[in-house]
Amino acid sequence: MTGAVELEVSEAGNDSLGNKVSASHSVCNGDDNNINSAINMSLRLTREERIEIVMMSGEHSNRVIAADFNARHPTRPPISHATVSKLLAKFRETGSVLDLPKCGRMKSVTNEETSVAVLALFSKSPQHSTRRMSLETGISRTSLRRILATQKLHP
Repeated sequence: MTGAVELEVSEAGNDSLGNKVSASHSVCNGDDNNINSAINMSLRLTREERIEIVMMSGEHSNRVIAADFNARHPTRPPISHATVSKLLAKFRETGSVLDLPKCGRMKSVTNEETSVAVLALFSKSPQHSTRRMSLETGISRTSLRRILATQKLHP
């Protein structure tokens, strides 16, 4: 990242230059996807937090539930009444606070057992190409590359 500009943000939501900054703005002009995904991950509710919100739902409005939750958890980013509404609607529809399974086919080859076998083979002979390793193991080259990439290894 060349020429990155870092700004210090105060608690009031102003950067070091006095400009108003919200959570959706990135702090530097580098890789916005990594920054935005880091922000989104910190905003995501844990399973326990979701259960807590459902337990609080009783006779209260979504705004009251959000305010109570934010008061109980001052160190995490605040949630809105819309977040509470969506979570309670999901709970009423599915009976669960967990996310639904994602679309697409499940990756069957890149499981723990296969990954360990591929990494053992790679550590034994790191000079082999993915084509050769694919022929030896019966696993596709793409899956081999995916397994090696998750461990930050290069054939």
